Amino acid sequence: MSEDYGAKISLPGYDASTDTDVQHFMLNSKYQTMKTYIVNTGSFSISNESYSQTNHNILTLTHGLGYKPMCTMYWKKSSGLIGSDFWIEFHTGNYTYIAWTVDTNSFYIDYKYIGSGTTGLSGANWTFKYYIFINAGLP
Repeated sequence: MSEDYGAKISLPGYDASTDTDVQHFMLNSKYQTMKTYIVNTGSFSISNESYSQTNHNILTLTHGLGYKPMCTMYWKKSSGLIGSDFWIEFHTGNYTYIAWTVDTNSFYIDYKYIGSGTTGLSGANWTFKYYIFINAGLP
């Protein structure tokens, strides 16, 4: 005999005590959920017009979990560039990329100039927001 108990919060218009469709719930403790470990924001400015073609570490955060956690990061162009009113998950342009990586101990945010000539990004201010979850990511 199967027991159906636990914490449930249904979406508007559905009854948590009788509904069985998992898509009708905001939360159902029968199923795994993402568990947030760290949420933080930061910013940086690109001050040199001609970065070398190497990674420039913007942030290294030690999470110390001992495994690769699930993560995500969003960027927002704070000033100096068109399109400053929205968050993007990653940035890659004709000459640049901004990306994150994670290992078993740390979370890294990097900027890399991949073109020749100038970046066109001098004076641009970037704001980032990152999430690190307790849930393990892919190996």
